[in-house]
Amino acid sequence: MKIPPPAPGIYPNTPMEVYKSWEAFNHSALKLFARSPEHAHGALDDTDEEDDSSVDKDFGTACHIYILERESFPSRVAFKPKLVGEGRNKAYAKFDEENAGKIILPEDRKADILGVYNAIRSNSECRKLALNKGDTEVCLVWKCPHTGLTCKGRIDRLYGQFGLFLDLKTTANASAEEFTRSVLKWGYHSQFAHYCDGLEALGLPVASGRLLVAEKTKPYGCAIYRLSDEFLRIGRLQVRQWLGDAKRCVDAGKWPGYGECVHELHPPNWLEKQWANFEGSEG
Repeated sequence: MKIPPPAPGIYPNTPMEVYKSWEAFNHSALKLFARSPEHAHGALDDTDEEDDSSVDKDFGTACHIYILERESFPSRVAFKPKLVGEGRNKAYAKFDEENAGKIILPEDRKADILGVYNAIRSNSECRKLALNKGDTEVCLVWKCPHTGLTCKGRIDRLYGQFGLFLDLKTTANASAEEFTRSVLKWGYHSQFAHYCDGLEALGLPVASGRLLVAEKTKPYGCAIYRLSDEFLRIGRLQVRQWLGDAKRCVDAGKWPGYGECVHELHPPNWLEKQWANFEGSEG
């Protein structure tokens, strides 16, 4: 069940379960307007809105904890050994009981987490960004100046004195070309725009955000990316459109789905071009 959020402000070190309980518009829910208002509304009502656990997501979260919140790592992450022989079922049951509530990863992923950490440490710019002191797990609550809707966001690390925030991402390919595709696929440009809007609404001068991107497997390549002004401008327009849609739904008390009609599907342009000059054979 969702509860009213706290007053607009900046709340460091806020547990995820507390953040998820706040009734406000976050980026994860807003981007579902691309599917339908009904999907966005469902995410707003769901306290597990960001709890889509998977091996990749759990690995990324574990890296985040190890790099940014090392002191809490033993209490939040455990590595499950691969056991053989008689008695392994009992041993697994004991392991699960002792580590209830933790992120559980296969034991062989421990080397990958250390690999990511060491790669970041060996890169002077990445090390400077990731290991400098700042506020971690920073939750924001603010009023959208255009719609009056209450919004929220959760930043990995905030360096308030520099007007800078950091988001740590793990990925299969951290090259600029491939990660640009990831930015578009996962909406990182609109996510960053949402954060910037929130920080500015709360009176914090924001220089910009940084994406610290690390590969999940050897050689654990890592890089720092800044989204261009044009990328953020597009992201902000997208967020403003979603919030406008949300405001109309809130005012009307209706969150429509795909519609009660028959939709006609059309081939994409690339498919039309592929077959535009084709001449079929007779006989």
